[in-house]
Order: sequence, then structure tokens, then C-alpha cells
Amino acid sequence: MVVVLTGPQVGERVFLSGPVTIGRDPGATLRLRDPRVGMIHLRLEPSPHPERWHLVDAGAGPTEIAGRPLVAHGRQLVGAREEIRVGDTLLRVELHDEVEQEFDRVVVERLHKDELTGLYSRRKFEEELAARLELATSPVVLALLDIDGLKRVNDAHGHLAGAAVIAHVGRTLARTLGSRGVAARLGGDELAVLFTMPLEEAIAITESLLEAVRFSPCVHEQYRHQVTVSAGLATPRPDPALTMRAADGALLEAKRLGGDRLVVAR
Repeated sequence: MVVVLTGPQVGERVFLSGPVTIGRDPGATLRLRDPRVGMIHLRLEPSPHPERWHLVDAGAGPTEIAGRPLVAHGRQLVGAREEIRVGDTLLRVELHDEVEQEFDRVVVERLHKDELTGLYSRRKFEEELAARLELATSPVVLALLDIDGLKRVNDAHGHLAGAAVIAHVGRTLARTLGSRGVAARLGGDELAVLFTMPLEEAIAITESLLEAVRFSPCVHEQYRHQVTVSAGLATPRPDPALTMRAADGALLEAKRLGGDRLVVAR
């Protein structure tokens, strides 16, 4: 496998079960958010030796192996414990046994998924948002969602009931959304959806998400907890932080107006 050793994606890893591409392109096997890394910066391909791999430079920028530069479009064998630098990111090739592989699988799952809802984690979602905004190859819409009435559930029935409601809403969103967007839990009762489609389509799907929650109460310990969801939508701003801020402002307006509705940021 290849493990990221430095930068905001430290701990990310990809298994070498076949040819692997590394770069900023969303289609890359290991996608890096390093501005000095090319869209497809390098490839790793199997070699006849089971513990060594061919590293092929794609000519998109400097690549170093163990501190030595690899010529553009060059090819070199790499093995376990060897370090590769692309842009400002340091990678390492590692060889793990079956126990270590299971550990790695759990680490990757926890990096990418929220345990309570099964949706993307905040970290993975922010990576997706940054990548989609950087490429700008298709329309992007960000929706931030907040559960209305969760404090009432927590106060009346305890935080275990509140957690059950969050999990239920997350599953309802995932089931209703399907493959039409990327959903995540950002923390607490705040959720997010990333759409790659025109704003009008994203509004229609978000309305369907709100409706699905509205008519799908959570049953926990014989109680039916009826909650709704508010949403704030925003189209891209100059950077991910400003886009998040715009969607958050629209979400606050939806809550101020009574909840169970969506507001689009101007």
C-alpha cells in the first residue's frame, strides 16, 4: 500500500492491488490536495517481483524517491519502506500482513465515514468539496442541513434518543438521495450534501430530502420522534470556506423563519 505521511491528508492510504494513479484528479486512485501535485502526477504498476512496484512519473512535476529525483516520464522500481515525494507531500510504500491489512481497512473507513450515520466524515466531505470547486468542470451546489427539534428530543428523552434521531435522519437522507449527491455528517446534528448539478435541480432534490424526513418519524424505545430539517444552499464562492459560510448563513435564515424549509444564499 501507499500511505500519506505529511500534509492535511496524513494517514490516507491506498491498496496496491493493481495499477494505481496518484494526483489531484478526482479520478485518481489516491487523490491529493496538494497544489504542487499534477492532475495525474505518477503511476504505480505491478512488477514481476511481488514486493516491488514500477513507479512511473507522468511528467506533471518533480518526483523524488528516497531523496533522489526521478526524471520526467522516468520509471523506477520501489519497494517496502521507500519514501516518495510529490510536490509537498511525502508518501511511503508499505507491505502489510493480513492482520495489518484489516487494521488499515478500519482506519480508512473511520477516516472516510461517520460512525453514527454511515455518511461521509467531515474530513472526507471537505476533501470532496475542495476538489469539485477546484476543477469547476460542472455546476456545484452545497447544501447544509440542520435537524429541527433535536434539543426537544434530548431534553425530554436523553441524548441516546437524540443520537438515534441523528442516525435515523442520516439514513433517511442517504436512502432518499441515492447517487444524486454526496452526503456527510459534519458534527452534532449538522449534515451536508454536495451536488454536481444546476441549482434548480439541487433545490428540487433538497425539497425531497426535507419531505422524506418530515414524513419519516424515528421510533426509539417505543417513542415516535417527529423532527424536521432546515437547509441552506449556496453556489460556489471563491474558496471552500466562503462557500460553506454562504450556505451556513442561508441555513441560519431557514431556522430563523421557523425551520422545515430551505433558503438559497444570495
